[in-house]
Amino acid sequence: MFISAANPAVGQTIATTLSQLNLVVGTFSGIYILHEKKSSHQMKAIILGTILIVVGAMIIGNIHSFA
Repeated sequence: MFISAANPAVGQTIATTLSQLNLVVGTFSGIYILHEKKSSHQMKAIILGTILIVVGAMIIGNIHSFA
């Protein structure tokens, strides 16, 4: 995050947003490494939430295209 924030082409907002994508890695690696059992409904909610996070990060990452 600090390297991205120091890059003037990226900026603080985009660097912070991209660093928060570690939530996606942490969620699925936690389920896999800790062998947590999730129901079908829970996995659908986790996948939907992850997709929304990634789409939101993509929109914020490309916000300069929309302005």
